[in-house]
Amino acid sequence: MDMPVNRNRQGPAAHWRTAVRPEWLIDAWMELLPIQQAQTMRQVHDAVLAASSAIVPCVKWGNLLYLRAGKPVAHLTPHRQAAVLQLVAPRPARPRKLGPLAGSFRFRHSQPVDTDQVTCEVVGVLRLMTR
Repeated sequence: MDMPVNRNRQGPAAHWRTAVRPEWLIDAWMELLPIQQAQTMRQVHDAVLAASSAIVPCVKWGNLLYLRAGKPVAHLTPHRQAAVLQLVAPRPARPRKLGPLAGSFRFRHSQPVDTDQVTCEVVGVLRLMTR
Protein backbone atom coordinates (compact mmCIF):
# COMPACT_ATOMS: atom_id res chain seq x y z
CA MET A 1 0.00 0.00 0.00
CA ASP A 2 1.45 3.35 -1.05
CA MET A 3 1.00 6.21 1.35
CA PRO A 4 1.93 9.85 0.81
CA VAL A 5 4.84 11.01 2.91
CA ASN A 6 4.89 14.50 4.36
CA ARG A 7 8.58 15.39 4.57
CA ASN A 8 8.02 18.79 6.23
CA ARG A 9 5.95 17.58 9.13
CA GLN A 10 8.55 18.72 11.67
CA GLY A 11 8.60 22.29 10.38
CA PRO A 12 11.41 24.75 11.07
CA ALA A 13 12.29 23.05 14.38
CA ALA A 14 13.82 20.17 12.41
CA HIS A 15 16.99 22.23 11.96
CA TRP A 16 17.52 22.26 15.73
CA ARG A 17 17.10 18.52 16.28
CA THR A 18 20.66 17.86 17.42
CA ALA A 19 20.99 20.79 19.82
CA VAL A 20 19.55 20.48 23.33
CA ARG A 21 18.22 23.88 24.40
CA PRO A 22 16.40 23.77 27.75
CA GLU A 23 17.62 26.37 30.21
CA TRP A 24 17.60 23.86 33.07
CA LEU A 25 20.10 21.73 31.14
CA ILE A 26 22.45 24.69 30.75
CA ASP A 27 22.17 25.45 34.46
CA ALA A 28 22.87 21.80 35.33
CA TRP A 29 25.82 21.80 32.95
CA MET A 30 27.24 24.89 34.70
CA GLU A 31 26.79 23.23 38.11
CA LEU A 32 28.94 20.29 37.01
CA LEU A 33 31.92 22.57 36.42
CA PRO A 34 34.38 23.45 39.20
CA ILE A 35 33.44 26.67 41.00
CA GLN A 36 36.09 28.91 39.43
CA GLN A 37 35.31 27.64 35.91
CA ALA A 38 31.57 28.03 36.48
CA GLN A 39 31.97 31.67 37.58
CA THR A 40 33.93 32.58 34.46
CA MET A 41 31.60 30.63 32.18
CA ARG A 42 28.52 32.25 33.75
CA GLN A 43 29.94 35.78 33.27
CA VAL A 44 30.78 35.17 29.61
CA HIS A 45 27.44 33.39 29.08
CA ASP A 46 25.48 36.34 30.50
CA ALA A 47 27.52 38.80 28.41
CA VAL A 48 26.77 36.88 25.19
CA LEU A 49 23.05 36.71 26.00
CA ALA A 50 23.03 40.47 26.70
CA ALA A 51 23.96 41.14 23.07
CA SER A 52 20.54 40.20 21.70
CA SER A 53 17.31 38.61 22.79
CA ALA A 54 17.30 36.57 19.56
CA ILE A 55 20.30 34.48 20.68
CA VAL A 56 19.35 31.00 21.85
CA PRO A 57 21.89 29.08 23.95
CA CYS A 58 22.14 25.31 23.73
CA VAL A 59 24.48 22.50 24.74
CA LYS A 60 26.15 20.68 21.88
CA TRP A 61 29.37 18.70 21.71
CA GLY A 62 29.97 19.40 25.40
CA ASN A 63 30.11 23.16 24.79
CA LEU A 64 27.68 26.03 24.95
CA LEU A 65 26.56 26.94 21.46
CA TYR A 66 24.73 30.20 20.73
CA LEU A 67 22.31 30.22 17.79
CA ARG A 68 20.40 32.94 16.01
CA ALA A 69 17.71 31.79 13.58
CA GLY A 70 19.25 28.31 13.63
CA LYS A 71 22.73 29.53 12.63
CA PRO A 72 25.67 29.45 15.04
CA VAL A 73 26.90 32.78 16.37
CA ALA A 74 29.48 31.63 18.93
CA HIS A 75 30.48 28.74 21.11
CA LEU A 76 31.91 28.77 24.61
CA THR A 77 34.30 26.03 25.69
CA PRO A 78 35.52 25.42 29.24
CA HIS A 79 39.17 24.53 29.74
CA ARG A 80 41.14 23.86 32.88
CA GLN A 81 42.86 27.27 32.98
CA ALA A 82 40.50 29.41 30.89
CA ALA A 83 37.22 29.67 29.02
CA VAL A 84 37.39 30.18 25.26
CA LEU A 85 34.72 32.06 23.31
CA GLN A 86 34.90 31.39 19.57
CA LEU A 87 32.87 33.76 17.40
CA VAL A 88 31.47 32.29 14.21
CA ALA A 89 31.09 35.01 11.61
CA PRO A 90 31.10 35.36 7.88
CA ARG A 91 34.54 36.23 6.62
CA PRO A 92 34.97 40.02 6.53
CA ALA A 93 36.81 41.70 3.66
CA ARG A 94 39.67 42.65 6.00
CA PRO A 95 40.01 40.39 9.06
CA ARG A 96 41.20 42.07 12.22
CA LYS A 97 43.33 39.12 13.30
CA LEU A 98 45.00 36.48 11.22
CA GLY A 99 45.81 32.93 12.23
CA PRO A 100 44.06 30.04 13.92
CA LEU A 101 42.80 32.14 16.85
CA ALA A 102 41.05 34.78 14.75
CA GLY A 103 37.70 35.53 16.36
CA SER A 104 38.44 33.73 19.61
CA PHE A 105 38.79 35.18 23.08
CA ARG A 106 40.39 33.49 26.04
CA PHE A 107 39.30 34.36 29.58
CA ARG A 108 41.53 33.08 32.36
CA HIS A 109 39.68 31.98 35.48
CA SER A 110 42.00 34.04 37.68
CA GLN A 111 41.28 37.31 35.84
CA PRO A 112 38.08 39.38 35.62
CA VAL A 113 35.94 39.20 32.47
CA ASP A 114 35.29 42.39 30.51
CA THR A 115 31.60 41.73 29.85
CA ASP A 116 31.12 44.96 27.88
CA GLN A 117 33.79 43.92 25.38
CA VAL A 118 32.22 40.47 24.98
CA THR A 119 28.79 41.99 24.36
CA CYS A 120 30.20 44.44 21.79
CA GLU A 121 32.04 41.67 19.93
CA VAL A 122 28.90 39.52 19.74
CA VAL A 123 26.85 42.50 18.52
CA GLY A 124 29.49 43.00 15.81
CA VAL A 125 29.11 39.39 14.70
CA LEU A 126 25.32 39.74 14.62
CA ARG A 127 25.64 42.83 12.41
CA LEU A 128 27.88 40.93 9.99
CA MET A 129 25.36 38.07 9.85
CA THR A 130 22.53 40.36 8.72
CA ARG A 131 24.47 41.62 5.68
